[in-house]
Amino acid sequence: MLEPLFYPLLAARILSALYAPINDCDEVFNFWEPTHYLLYGEGFQPWEYSPQYALRSWLYVVIHYCLFVPFKSRVTKVQAFYMLRIIIGLITMWCERQFIKSVHLRFGKRVAGFLYVLSMFSPAMFVATTAYLPTSFAMCCFMVAHGAWFMEHYSFVAHIIAAASVGTVIGWPFAALAMVPTAWDVIAGYGFKFTVKKTWPLFIVCWLSNSVDTEFYRFNTLSAYNLIFYNVLSGDSEGSELYGVEPWYFFFKNLALNFNLAFALALAAPLLLLARSAVWMVWYDILGWHPKAILELNPMPRPKPKDDKEDKASPNAKDTPKAEKKPGLRRRGKRLPTDHQNPQAQAISKQESDEPEFELGHVPYSLEWLMYITPFLLWFCFWTGPKHKEERFMTPVYHMLLLAAAMGLDCIYLPLKFLFRRLGVMKLSSVLVGLLLFGVFVPVSVLRIVGQVKYYGAPFEAYRAVAQHYERSLAENPFQFKAGEYVKVCVGKEWYRFPSHFHLHPHMKMYFIRSGFNGLLPTHFDSSPNGNGTYHEQPLLNHHNKAVWELPSIVNVSECQYLVDLDLPDQKEEHFPAQTDTWEVVGKYPFLDAGRSPQWARILWIPSYSDEVNVYASYYALKRKAVPTPADEG
Repeated sequence: MLEPLFYPLLAARILSALYAPINDCDEVFNFWEPTHYLLYGEGFQPWEYSPQYALRSWLYVVIHYCLFVPFKSRVTKVQAFYMLRIIIGLITMWCERQFIKSVHLRFGKRVAGFLYVLSMFSPAMFVATTAYLPTSFAMCCFMVAHGAWFMEHYSFVAHIIAAASVGTVIGWPFAALAMVPTAWDVIAGYGFKFTVKKTWPLFIVCWLSNSVDTEFYRFNTLSAYNLIFYNVLSGDSEGSELYGVEPWYFFFKNLALNFNLAFALALAAPLLLLARSAVWMVWYDILGWHPKAILELNPMPRPKPKDDKEDKASPNAKDTPKAEKKPGLRRRGKRLPTDHQNPQAQAISKQESDEPEFELGHVPYSLEWLMYITPFLLWFCFWTGPKHKEERFMTPVYHMLLLAAAMGLDCIYLPLKFLFRRLGVMKLSSVLVGLLLFGVFVPVSVLRIVGQVKYYGAPFEAYRAVAQHYERSLAENPFQFKAGEYVKVCVGKEWYRFPSHFHLHPHMKMYFIRSGFNGLLPTHFDSSPNGNGTYHEQPLLNHHNKAVWELPSIVNVSECQYLVDLDLPDQKEEHFPAQTDTWEVVGKYPFLDAGRSPQWARILWIPSYSDEVNVYASYYALKRKAVPTPADEG
């Protein structure tokens, strides 16, 4: 049962499923479209799904397909789209819940509280938690894996390996780099042989992925290996750079926009934790003062460790049984219980701890905390190097970035608490930290989220208008369109904002028309009655991003019955809305013209002010006008 504390987080994820825009065309063409093909028999096939490359895991698609199969006959395609997004959001929310609860047990309620607020309002999490992408899937799995890592008990090793295996083999293989610090710590703590014995989930996941890929591609293959081989081992001189290059500081800019204050805290966290460790070394190890005295400025001597000789000299020593050695923490610190959900086990663990009684998360744990955020630090540093960068590449460690930010905020809170306690206004520290969270981070994040939905939500509305117009026309004249033929809906330069066939009527099929884009576009899966779409090789597709205009998914604009387009004043393509003799407008929606809007003004949405400063273009849904017959002219 979900605790009431997580209801707001649940509401945030449902809002994300309903309103978050799709920022990555790979989400549509690599995942939504294959899922639509499995459900309804139609969809786009990108080159990655062609058997000669076999780079995408069909198991990942099949998992999402199975989530929706029970509801297929009861809902429309649009409802199916949003229902699947809600299911993804619910699963992600459960993983967040498990991660936050593990943080609570490992680092204390204050850090967990900071993490809760940061995760709920983060603009990046708003988009990533309901995105149908392997990187988001890997983030969910890593939340579970890292949460088990925080428990620091041998019984959780299999949980760590299982979650990490699912996230990397079924999700994104390159995300395995983010698990290297965890793997190193587990091997160092429990030994190589013990860890290897617990790797059986990895082999099961690989076998499942291989079985499903073999069934869909019709030859023995493993998509995770194919993806790594293509990007790393093939020696292709062009590689992923064909799809765009970014400067080394790309992620500094991107994460600053999508995490604002949290990103600054995450970058500062290592220095803050090191500084706190230095204070501890001086106070506790050098001066020998009690840890509680750090907040009281009262130099109490620290408790002396028990001497085994004194215990043996005790008259009752023989009658006192030795404490049973239980597997648990491997480092100095407050012992976590073996059964972390059992209150009695927690009480026993607290009594057995040899550490002085003070709140978990104070200064002596700073260096240990630093080890726990190394997945984010390693991942972030690595991705400053490759030239090809995309926003989603950082997604697998979003939760660790937020944990680092929560730790950094905790490092700021403690000195403030110390200072204002001496001044007699201890609550002022909570007020100042609350202002940072609810006076800076939350408002800026909410305005960023509202801006993204308002500025870039027009494609959903345009395709909804096309489907609704067709439904009205079909109701008025059921014989207006030929039975057994698809209504052709076309798009040109805005192909990458197509939100998938889920947003079209079942009688409709999407096509492309030529535009200024000179890269490779996807084709359609084979949808014939005896088709073999998943294992049918597409000889026209290539992995060099070279345009092939002979693809059956590309047609002449004269064949289109509906057209969706963004009309910009400086575009090189035709201005279709101006061709009033050919096209009629069935929908027109404002869309931010980023090229003519100030950069600082499009970051956030400020009521009344942003609409005055920003420039909006129009996103059109057009329908071809019927050609008048001689009888009509007479």
